[in-house]
Amino acid sequence: MKRIRPQENTPRVIASAVAFFGGLAVLGILDGTFERLGAGTVLALAAFAIGFALLTYGLDSGVRRTVNRLFTARAAARKGSGGRAAAA
Repeated sequence: MKRIRPQENTPRVIASAVAFFGGLAVLGILDGTFERLGAGTVLALAAFAIGFALLTYGLDSGVRRTVNRLFTARAAARKGSGGRAAAA
């Protein structure tokens, strides 16, 4: 039996997750939710989020390819401008 991989749109899934959870985090900040939590709880939430992101990057080849492609395109765009940072 052949294995058929389902069609995925990894960039759209990543963008949706960042928008959704980022929006919830912004709402939590605006509402003062994080101020009511203890410092240990906020640190635990941050550690979980960072760990989850790193493990997802490490274990999911589709996510890893998409993220690498994003940063490779940015590096190529910078090199295309003569390798110098723009003057502000």
